[in-house]
Amino acid sequence: MATEVVDRDTPDLRCTAERTIVDLQGDGPLVSLGRYRYLAAREPVPAQRHASLLVLAFPIRSDVEFNLDGDVVDVVPGQVIIIPPGTVYGTDGTAQPRGELFWLVARVRPTAAAAAVDLAVRELAGSTGPTWAAPGSVVDQLGRALAEPDDLRWPVVAARRSLCATAVFEVLLARDAGMTEPVREVPRGVRRALARVAEHLDEPITVPDLIEASGMSPTQFYDAFVAAAGTSPKDYIRRVKIARAKDLLAGPEPTITEIGHRLGFSSSQHFAEVFRRYEGRSPSDYRREMWTR
Repeated sequence: MATEVVDRDTPDLRCTAERTIVDLQGDGPLVSLGRYRYLAAREPVPAQRHASLLVLAFPIRSDVEFNLDGDVVDVVPGQVIIIPPGTVYGTDGTAQPRGELFWLVARVRPTAAAAAVDLAVRELAGSTGPTWAAPGSVVDQLGRALAEPDDLRWPVVAARRSLCATAVFEVLLARDAGMTEPVREVPRGVRRALARVAEHLDEPITVPDLIEASGMSPTQFYDAFVAAAGTSPKDYIRRVKIARAKDLLAGPEPTITEIGHRLGFSSSQHFAEVFRRYEGRSPSDYRREMWTR
């Protein structure tokens, strides 16, 4: 029996406790920005198609299998999948995995729309490959754009759209830089290690833990991990924990000490030291800056 396809060309703006979505619609082609943080697997994304919408999806803490026009595409953290208008897509009948994923939706408008972001959206819609490397700065920009989803003051809305437009440009630049060499597939053992980090983020995680999860020898694992993630396992663990800490610091609670313990740091002092090393300021200064913007 043929799979039923849902044709939809309007943005999904429904928010839940685990899904945050902001409406980006205005004068430009940007439509919406969303993020899910699932603590458990969710129902598969049904087969759907958009007449004029371009979808960019960025897995953060787990890989996701998409089905694009019948072809299964495995997208891993550090990559973006580009879904052009007219493409039938879903999650290949598999559940949406536990973890985190950003998605950015833009409308491919007529060629008469000549704004720079329109040109970039049309370029991405014509991509010849579905997945490319996603610069770490893109994920950071999308996270900042969603930091205050309920704040509708015009400067905040304008800054949000600007961050998302910059993310579109950077994805296009990354795509063009990789046109002659598609992103290499991440080995299964490394994917298991990445999943281990995502699933045990609230615990102390060591490199030996990741080696054990990968099922690879230490030398094989280290070389494969650095090639896939662009950094060492220890640095990756810290970066993911600090990224999560920044999310938690965006609100007034929990306390900084509680955040450090929640993320598996041995003490609040160790947490503050690592945070300052990566962010150039203390957790308390970061929280203060977030609340005085």
